[in-house]
Amino acid sequence: MIIEIFIPEQIKKNKWLFYDNTDVKYFYKDDLKIHNINEKLFFRDKLSNKKVLTNIPSYEYNSARNKIDCIIEQKLNIDNKDNVHQKLNELVNYRNDFIHPKNRTNLKPLTSENILDWMYIIEKIISKI
Repeated sequence: MIIEIFIPEQIKKNKWLFYDNTDVKYFYKDDLKIHNINEKLFFRDKLSNKKVLTNIPSYEYNSARNKIDCIIEQKLNIDNKDNVHQKLNELVNYRNDFIHPKNRTNLKPLTSENILDWMYIIEKIISKI
């Protein structure tokens, strides 16, 4: 997996390090910025379904999605990063909806435009590696 080239292993205290021993931070989708893992941010509470100010949940920080976003933000010099994050978000959301559907009848059909957009973004990322 490409992630493992940049982030080889987890170290103590649930913190990830890049290959050069710098900290993997957290990419917050709401403001499209990098944050330290000890910051408090607004996340949707699973019980109340309301946004609450809290520590970054481990499932968010440890996700492959966060690692990919942090590689893009912290290690790769990619143009138009906001668009790259947006397209990756669409790809990940489609993948999640397809694999873990709440209702398969509501799944949007995949278009050739979606595939071309995603392939372009993936090519853009890989070309910087």
